[in-house]
Amino acid sequence: FGIDAITGIMNNDNAKLERIKKSCRVGAKVTRILMIIMIVATVIGIAGGITILKMGPKYDEMAIATGNEQGFSYSYSSYSVLNVNMDMNNMKSDVPALQEYIEKCPLAASHGVMILSTSLALILPIVLLAIINVTFKKMSESDTPFKAEIKKRILITMIILAVAAGLTMGVGEGAIIAILAWIVTSILDYGISLQQQYDETL
Repeated sequence: FGIDAITGIMNNDNAKLERIKKSCRVGAKVTRILMIIMIVATVIGIAGGITILKMGPKYDEMAIATGNEQGFSYSYSSYSVLNVNMDMNNMKSDVPALQEYIEKCPLAASHGVMILSTSLALILPIVLLAIINVTFKKMSESDTPFKAEIKKRILITMIILAVAAGLTMGVGEGAIIAILAWIVTSILDYGISLQQQYDETL
C-alpha cells in the first residue's frame, strides 16, 4: 500500500472509532438523565410515604372523604401515570405496635408502605444505571473500545444486569442477558484481535 492509501485507511478507522465514542457519550448522557429522574422519584416517594405514615388517621379521613379507600391513582391527560390498588384485609403484623397502627389507620399504613417499598425498589435500577453510565464514560474516553480493560468492564456490567434480572424478573430474563453478555464479549474478543493486528501493521 502507498502512503496515501494507508493514510486513507487510518482516517476511515479513526472516523469509525469517533462514531463509537460519540454513541458512548450519548449513552452516558441518557443514563445520567434517567438516573437523575429515578433518584428524584425515589426521594419524592420516600418523603411521600413517610408523610402518609406520619399523618396516620388524618390521612384515612382524607382518603375516605375523597373516595380513595381502596387505593389511589394519578393521571395526566388520558394516560394513567400511577395506580395503586390494595386489599386492606391482608395487612397484618406480628409486632404489636405495628398491628395497632394498622388497625388504627389501615389506609395510611397500606398506602404509605406501598409507596415506600416501590420507591426503595428503584434503588437497584439506579445502581445499575450508575454502573452502565461509568462504562459508557470509560469507553468514550478510551482511544479504542477494543481493549481488554473495556471488555472486562462490559462483562462485569452485563453479569450484574443478568443477576439483577434473574432476581427481579425471572431466571429466563437473566439467562437471556447472560447469553447476550457472551455474544458481546465474543464480538469484543474479535475486535481486540483485529485492533492488535492493526497496531502491529503501523
